[in-house]
Amino acid sequence: MIMDQRQDQVVEDSPKPEDATASEQVSLVMEDLRALVTAEMHYYRSRLDYTRHVFRSAFLYGAIAAFALIGAAIA
Repeated sequence: MIMDQRQDQVVEDSPKPEDATASEQVSLVMEDLRALVTAEMHYYRSRLDYTRHVFRSAFLYGAIAAFALIGAAIA
C-alpha cells in the first residue's frame, strides 16, 4: 500500500509533457528517420566487410588446399 502511494506521488509530481507543434513533430520524426538510415547504412557496411573477410579467408584456405592436393598428386 505504501508503494502505491509513492507511485501516485511520483506520477503527480512529474511535469506534464508540452504538446509539440506539428512542425516540431515532423522535424523529430525526420531526425529519427535520418538516424535510422545512418544506422542501417553502418550495419550493412559492416555486414559487407564481414562477408568480404569470410570470402577472402575461404579463398585463401581453398587455394592452400588446392596447392596441397596438386602437390600430393604429383608425389
